[in-house]
Amino acid sequence: MLAATSDYFRAMLLSPTKESQENTVDMKGLSASALQHMIDFIYTGQLELDFENLIEMLNAASHLQVDDEGLLG
Repeated sequence: MLAATSDYFRAMLLSPTKESQENTVDMKGLSASALQHMIDFIYTGQLELDFENLIEMLNAASHLQVDDEGLLG
């Protein structure tokens, strides 16, 4: 599901990269909260956006290369 929804995860998990061979991956540039919200969105299609997290979620979507139309549409 992650690879189908995110170009970032697709490259990381399906290409012969160091990350695809590891049991853990260090996700730099994202807070744990933002990553959890984006994973929840990928699996459920629902994301609780509010004034306080809007910019962080848009940045996370951009970082993970998740289509932001799904966030705002």
